[in-house]
Amino acid sequence: MKIFEFLSRIKNRVSYQTLFFYLTLTAGIFLRLYNIDKTLTFLGDQGRDAIIIKRMITFQDFTFVGPPSSIGQIRLGPFYYYFIAPFLALFNFNPVGLGVAVAFYSVVLSILILYFFKGLVKDEVRFILFGFLMLSPILIEFSRFSWNPNLLPYTSLLTTIFFSKALQTKKTREQIRYLVLFSFFLSISLQLHYSVLFILPVYAVFFILFLIKTDNKLKKFTAVLAPAIILFLPLMLFELKHKFINIKLLLQFLNEDKTTNLNYSSALFNFTNTLVASSLTTYKSNLLNLGIVSIALTAGIIIKQMVYTISSLNILLTALIFTLMRFESLPHYLFAIIAGFYLLITLLITQFKDKKVVFLFCIALILLWANNYNFVFYKPKTTQIQTARKYADLIFNDIKTDSFQIIGVPFTESTATQRYFIELKGKTPLEENSAEIPKELFVFCYRDCDNILGNDLWQIAVIKNKSIAKTWKIDNIKVFKIINEDKYKQEN
Repeated sequence: MKIFEFLSRIKNRVSYQTLFFYLTLTAGIFLRLYNIDKTLTFLGDQGRDAIIIKRMITFQDFTFVGPPSSIGQIRLGPFYYYFIAPFLALFNFNPVGLGVAVAFYSVVLSILILYFFKGLVKDEVRFILFGFLMLSPILIEFSRFSWNPNLLPYTSLLTTIFFSKALQTKKTREQIRYLVLFSFFLSISLQLHYSVLFILPVYAVFFILFLIKTDNKLKKFTAVLAPAIILFLPLMLFELKHKFINIKLLLQFLNEDKTTNLNYSSALFNFTNTLVASSLTTYKSNLLNLGIVSIALTAGIIIKQMVYTISSLNILLTALIFTLMRFESLPHYLFAIIAGFYLLITLLITQFKDKKVVFLFCIALILLWANNYNFVFYKPKTTQIQTARKYADLIFNDIKTDSFQIIGVPFTESTATQRYFIELKGKTPLEENSAEIPKELFVFCYRDCDNILGNDLWQIAVIKNKSIAKTWKIDNIKVFKIINEDKYKQEN
């Protein structure tokens, strides 16, 4: 075939690996950054994070806690904020900087995975895996905006890599070095999303068995414990200051009814369909996808290499938990194991002895993914950042007091993005959870707006004597400025 003759001529000038690396790296960077300013997701979570990071940069408030998790609103650690904060400053407080930060770290971490996998797996495995990490549509999509789980696939796989290296090497000094790196990336992963807790037992069991058989137990135990304590110190200080609020939220979450409409078989198929859709194809066939996951897990265990075994057990344990608890498998809930699944799929691909078959399989996979890159090239009429800035500008000049609040109706509608730009222009609204009754209340109403003064949302209802001072209509949204008459009378 002519294509293989062409590749043979290239090989005489440059290695396949070098060519593959630079082509894949270039494509991955392009797909992460092209048009990012037009398509960047900037909604409630991103607005909230932007406000917190902006206050850190301007030395208004240095946070010791991260964003709330989807597990009972339990707060994560703050290191995600620490990592991306410099980019908001570099981009002069333009929220695009936060998306670029995630794109940047996703590329850097992918390169680190490629580098540290050397000697642990075959070169063809680590390079094809690098292609997965750089070109996977779902990883590209989640690398183009700021959200705490978005870097988890990379940090979680690095956790597995360093743990495997620590257990396989015979030299004590190298074991300690890799255990420190393992603890570092495990701690960072836990601060990105608490779904990492599902795979923690795998590491715990292997580490205990490792300690039993090894010398210098105290040094190696300390190598794991010390980095974790250092990285979780800000969160521990936050807990002490706020009377262990996270522990209370966790106990409350554990006592809640978490029953879903899924039965056990539906939960299992939902898990395998989501896992396969996040890596190979979105085609949903319960038995086919269950078969693909089962074959990948079996291969990972049969090979009897630590990194494959741990990746397989991580997926298996997560599948068991999601099935028994009947959890819905949203893509980001599986980010702690998705890169491990990529590794197992790569292992299967490289089992073909004929390299031409491996090459054609990779090309077919890229062509299959090509239809899923539409979000990169989408050209919206207006961006979410422009919309947020427009809404902020709409009411800014009508803010006549320091005691003002901004809310959305219904309560599920966040106003964090408007709040960010208003604060950036020099006026700071009351905190969203503030119990203070404001002098001016700005309401962005998305539906059921006819009797806004009679709305039972507590921020409105708590103002007993109120009137509408001004109304705007923009993008099918009604915006109201509500005056607290009692506070105005007190001043006069």
